[in-house]
Amino acid sequence: MFESIRNRLALLFVLLVTIPLVVIGVMSDLLIEKYTTINGAASLTGSVQDKDAKISSFLRGVVAEIDVLAGDTMKGLVTAIETGSGKGVTIWRMNLENEFVNFMRAKRVYDRISYRGNDGREIVRVDFNGKEAVVVPEDNFQNDADATYFKETMKLNKGEVYVSPLEPNREHGKVRASFKPVIHYAQPVFNGSGDRAGVIMIDVSGEGFLKEIKGSNERIILVNKDGYFLSHPNEDIEWGFYIEDRKEERLQKYYPKYSSTILNGRSGYVDTGSGWPSTWSYWFYSPNDELVAYQPIFPNPTDKKDYWVIIKSENKKELMGTLIKMRVVMVGLTVAIYAIAIPIIFFFGLKITNPISKLQKAMDMFDREEDREKATEIVKDNLALKNELGLLSSSFVTMSERLHNTQERLDIELQRLRHLVQFGSLVGDEVSEKECYAILIKFLTGHFHLDRILAVSFNNSENLTEIIASYENKEGILPFCAPSPYDLKVIQDARLCRAVRSGKSFVVNDVEGDYRCPYQEVVQDKGSYACLPVTTGGAILGWVHLVNMEKGYFSPERQFTIESYINTIAPAVNSMRLLNAHRKLSIRDPLTGLYNRRFLEETMERQMALAERYKQSMSLIMLDIDHFKKFNDTHGHSFGDRVLKLVADIIVKTVRNSDTVARYGGEEFVVLLPNTDIEGAFQVAEKLRIAVEHCTIATDGTAAEGVTISLGVSCYPTVAVTIKELIDSADDALYRSKSMGRNRTTKYEKSAKILSDAEKKKGV
Repeated sequence: MFESIRNRLALLFVLLVTIPLVVIGVMSDLLIEKYTTINGAASLTGSVQDKDAKISSFLRGVVAEIDVLAGDTMKGLVTAIETGSGKGVTIWRMNLENEFVNFMRAKRVYDRISYRGNDGREIVRVDFNGKEAVVVPEDNFQNDADATYFKETMKLNKGEVYVSPLEPNREHGKVRASFKPVIHYAQPVFNGSGDRAGVIMIDVSGEGFLKEIKGSNERIILVNKDGYFLSHPNEDIEWGFYIEDRKEERLQKYYPKYSSTILNGRSGYVDTGSGWPSTWSYWFYSPNDELVAYQPIFPNPTDKKDYWVIIKSENKKELMGTLIKMRVVMVGLTVAIYAIAIPIIFFFGLKITNPISKLQKAMDMFDREEDREKATEIVKDNLALKNELGLLSSSFVTMSERLHNTQERLDIELQRLRHLVQFGSLVGDEVSEKECYAILIKFLTGHFHLDRILAVSFNNSENLTEIIASYENKEGILPFCAPSPYDLKVIQDARLCRAVRSGKSFVVNDVEGDYRCPYQEVVQDKGSYACLPVTTGGAILGWVHLVNMEKGYFSPERQFTIESYINTIAPAVNSMRLLNAHRKLSIRDPLTGLYNRRFLEETMERQMALAERYKQSMSLIMLDIDHFKKFNDTHGHSFGDRVLKLVADIIVKTVRNSDTVARYGGEEFVVLLPNTDIEGAFQVAEKLRIAVEHCTIATDGTAAEGVTISLGVSCYPTVAVTIKELIDSADDALYRSKSMGRNRTTKYEKSAKILSDAEKKKGV
């Protein structure tokens, strides 16, 4: 139903009318309910406060009067009783009886005024019989020593007043048969010496007190602080805490959610309704929502521990009559608005249906990646509209073109990313720095038009710089990594290169007009060039010099792409250098630079396996510097180190590149000669011996010392068939040379017995 644009537009207009009306209705309902509640609560609260003011005034009057009675009025009687003067006691008792009668006539709500001694027995008592005050004779006096109010009063200090709860008239802990509520006010009496002499008590009629609370046609409730009803319109639930079948009749039963708030000893009001939305239900039924105002009453102004709460409530339905009338008016207004608005909505909806339908169809085609030119043609008629639809159609055409261009750029960037990933994969598999730069030049020339490329390797720790690869585009020929014909000053001193000094790319867009590096000695009369450093972790590994004969060729976008390739190659080159350095440290002797013994043993295993497979010979020369200890003892260890380096250099320069030279230990050296028989090895050994013999090395003084060596030669498989036999036999031949006078070469004879270590030491 709502798939067409017209229907959707109609629904939109309906909602645009409906929602404001609903919001206005809800807001008006909220405001009316809010202010009705506030005004109703204020009225109830004011009424309860008026009641409290009257009652509090009355109760304060009782406290003031008992304070007067307990003061100077009692002093004469107390003095007369304590002195034992019979006539004086009688006179003062009569005076006190008259005083009590006068008070009771003035306040007809007093049930009894009495005076008791410290033993609890009444001394003077006046009762109100419903018509007048009557003096009670001594025969009817009571002893209330065990009464709660008497015990509590005897604990008070001078001027303090005891006020009992509002309760049925109880004597000696029992409620009288006639249910007669009363409030006991009592105050201790002191003699002139400050000692407690007795207690004066005023009993206030509970019925008279409650008449002050109950008004005509008012829903007034009085509860104690525990929630029990002292006064209620329904008298059957009053005094539940004294009547067994009324124990559950408490405020908590009728107001379970709000009773704790009402009984907290503070004034205020609560709304028992469920909130303003519930007021809509007043159209159909009358919920029991109430406004309840409450005010605490303190019978003793100086004691805030005991209090009663006066409560007045009113049903909210009676306060909401205005709200119901407002709703009737709003419904009628809503119907009238719809009757006018809906025809107008459909008329204007038809005017814009066709342009929107065309735009929707074109967008659907564009979303399905169909012919975008056809989609643009569909909305062509809409472009003539001089309204929002025309602007929207124009925006659609512009968006279509931009998205098409964006897609093309994304395809180009994706292709560049694929090339970069492929480049990284190839570089990651290489083990040679030179091959890495060759791959870099291949990719750069494949994706950029570059006339010249120079890749320079820089080793900062060894201060070595070399052109490791180069490229030139001459007459369509693209020689990769050809030897560079340029002899640049920066090769002798890399610090002259601006890219090395700054660690940043240096680009010249026009060599004819822009500043160019004075050490760029590559011939270039026009165009542009860029020097890009190869860095990783802040270390300079080299740089790449790129040349193009066009001005401004190295745009930021091209520079970023080229730097991406260089940033990819930098970690690979750094890893290769670290690996080579580590390997060199692990297999080289740090003093002579020759291979160490571990590398020699690994090489011998490989070479013997090859010799065995291809049926070839392999010879071993073991040599030792003659009288080496004398050099150390005479000239020091530094001189001995120079002798070791000299002999090592002579050996390396004398033997073939395919031969392996190693320092075997101390002043002993080993030369491994693949594919060489014992005679050939003997000739090489003699050549070494003679070369060393003809060399001298200067001492710290002016004299020069000559150096000689002794050599032993062995061969696989004519002499030895295992590596151990090969080493032992060469070592044995070496010691035979030393035992025969040194500075000579000895071939191991297979028939000769291999000397033991003890024999070698003995012979040397």
